Amino acid sequence: MAALKQDILGDSNHIFDQILADVIRATWLEMHYLMSVDVDATNRTAGQSALMMKHLESTQRRLTSAIKQHCHIKKMMSCENQLPDLRFFRTQQNSA
Repeated sequence: MAALKQDILGDSNHIFDQILADVIRATWLEMHYLMSVDVDATNRTAGQSALMMKHLESTQRRLTSAIKQHCHIKKMMSCENQLPDLRFFRTQQNSA
């Protein structure tokens, strides 16, 4: 888990990166736990199996969402030191 956290964080020590790294690791662990529990479905009713499937799908959505948020914040932070492009209008060239 420490290696996964280091892979996610890289050289960043920003609090948002650390929070999202923890969320990603937790949902990743939950998803893999549910997948390992789902393998042994012999003693479950149809309702229990449906509930387990909903839980697994929810965990996968949360993991995907956390990864997307992490990528979005990384992208925003990489632009943090750049000056914004404030050109609202393009200069028009005369073609006469």
